[in-house]
Amino acid sequence: MPIKLKPKLPKRKRGERAGLTRAAVVLAASVLLDEDGDGFNFHRLAKRLGVGPTSVRSLFGGDVHDLRAAFAHAELQGVVRPFRLREDPATYLIDLIERLLRRMNGRRVASAELVLQLARNPYLHLEFAERICACLSGLAIPPDRVPRAFARTLGVVQGLLMGQASDFDHALIPDSLSRTDFSALCAVRSGARATIGPGFDR
Repeated sequence: MPIKLKPKLPKRKRGERAGLTRAAVVLAASVLLDEDGDGFNFHRLAKRLGVGPTSVRSLFGGDVHDLRAAFAHAELQGVVRPFRLREDPATYLIDLIERLLRRMNGRRVASAELVLQLARNPYLHLEFAERICACLSGLAIPPDRVPRAFARTLGVVQGLLMGQASDFDHALIPDSLSRTDFSALCAVRSGARATIGPGFDR
């Protein structure tokens, strides 16, 4: 009688036994955050996903800050799109900001969390930052002034998001936000094409 040998299975990676991925945990955190404002508790996430807390923690090195940054990165990933052929940079910039506002609309706690993560790391999502800088360059802002204009543009984004999180602690936002061009905020709200124009880099 022939002997059948069972193939040796590869060793599972951290969290693999539970069938988990970082993306699945981030999505669950986002849902919990929108439901009751507590989306970054490893025990609650594990219960939601039907796994043990260790399986969830292992995907983020046990660091809740890593999970929070991953959440913010996923939200920004959901709004970045390629440039269209010969697209006006101001049009793209307005669309990018409006897409983010629509995504975060009604999500008070999530909006506050995104503001905080952008304050901690403005380059959290490199493609999001690159798109903004490309638009600013397309608006004839000199290369040496683009970083300053980027900081102020991000201040516009933070200000609009804070409007959806009115009880957020403004003290957590860096000083750059206090220098936000509030006329630009109003222009974004009204859908004006020239939201970021000459002088915004000063």
